[in-house]
Amino acid sequence: MEMMLQTKDLCKSFKKQKAVNKVSLNIERGKVYGLLGPNGAGKSTTLKMITGVLKPTAGEVYFNGKSWSRESLSEIGALIENPPIYENLSARENLKVRSLLLGVDDKRIDEVLKIVSLANTGKKRAGQFSLGMKQRLGIAMALLGEPKLLILDEPTNGLDPIGIEELRELIRSFPAQGITVILSSHILSEVQLLADYVGIISDGILGYEGPMEQGKNLEEFFMNVVKENRKVVKVVLSIVRAEYLKTRKSMGRVLIWGFPIITFALAFVLTLGMTNAYAESVWNWWYTLLLPGMLAITCYLSITREKKTRYYHLMTLSTSKRKLMMGKIIYMGCVILVSDMIIFVGASFGEFLLTTCVPLGGALAAVLVLTISQLWEIPLLLFLSERFGMIVELLVCMLLTVGGIIIAPTGKWYFFVSSIPMRILCPLLHILPNGIRAEEGNPLLDMGVVLPGICISIIWFIVATFLFLNWFDKREGK
Repeated sequence: MEMMLQTKDLCKSFKKQKAVNKVSLNIERGKVYGLLGPNGAGKSTTLKMITGVLKPTAGEVYFNGKSWSRESLSEIGALIENPPIYENLSARENLKVRSLLLGVDDKRIDEVLKIVSLANTGKKRAGQFSLGMKQRLGIAMALLGEPKLLILDEPTNGLDPIGIEELRELIRSFPAQGITVILSSHILSEVQLLADYVGIISDGILGYEGPMEQGKNLEEFFMNVVKENRKVVKVVLSIVRAEYLKTRKSMGRVLIWGFPIITFALAFVLTLGMTNAYAESVWNWWYTLLLPGMLAITCYLSITREKKTRYYHLMTLSTSKRKLMMGKIIYMGCVILVSDMIIFVGASFGEFLLTTCVPLGGALAAVLVLTISQLWEIPLLLFLSERFGMIVELLVCMLLTVGGIIIAPTGKWYFFVSSIPMRILCPLLHILPNGIRAEEGNPLLDMGVVLPGICISIIWFIVATFLFLNWFDKREGK
């Protein structure tokens, strides 16, 4: 199977919006390839990158077995979006301009005018053409250079039924002439009648690529691919954004920066006159007490908001309850990360870097590692908040924290999940679980515990999340 065109992980971003995301097309020589997708899916953007109109943000394009270059365009003809016509010129004059740039003989102009049924337009200016006539002139321009690859983006726009049927016959004839065709359209029936292969793009992602099987209900298949693609791309992100919006003008957002400020104030009061101990006190109080407390209250407030609506928004949507609650867990993870970063900045200004001899990059990496080590608490606290209420949740949280402080310095730290963050805090930030700066040579500074600690934390998080989501999925509304 010889390929005329291939793209590999093709991407295009406009500012913060990713219009095309890792699209890999495989277009066989001598075939008609139907590129399907709803409006705004990224079809035209992909074709513009293939034809050099846009530069890819990332990825590669290969034409005729070689890496794409400007020289490749001599064998590519394209009609993308609107026909590129000069409205003050006739059809022949428009083609003459193009032929001069391509170095094509005038005989070819007569051939393509006849192919698209515009040979009798005479000196009529293109600006006076109907939409269908302009479309056919655009196709003539694409055919002028006798391309090996013809790209047609919504070619039936403006054509009447007779013109559409004539265009179908024309496209069917191209493979026999050695012309490979990419036919982009959102009109499924047209592609089904013409294409040998189809690719379906939705939200910038190639959701399907394969042969156009006879008897397949393309419309039903297309809708399934688009819906599934949109679920994969948007659902979790939308849930996380919804969780963030729920906390607007609420205590939930205040806690994100309020608890770090309490930590700074507490550390300052307790180390007054001992500036060298300030940063260590910040980290110690945060990870052993304030962060678990903030997370417990945040989880309780989140569950309380859902209870007030009787879980209506989680129970009455077609999206699975597992995904909805997973979005809540991801949002809580973001809360931990943001709060940890605030603590990082505050501790750094407290001469943390000077007192512990930990480089800035190492301290930042430590924050990310410690954030991961705390994720297991989220599903547990959500479950306790829902099942038993805030008092039991805070009590369990306190017991886990105290247990973690006691067990972290021992050799059994990996058996008790709440001791893991406090144990890996030692080598990462040179701070012991009791808040004292670790001296050089202390066995608790062994970096060998970090990787196992992270792995155990991730396993605990996966198990706890699975059990919680499974429990919540079976739960009924009230």
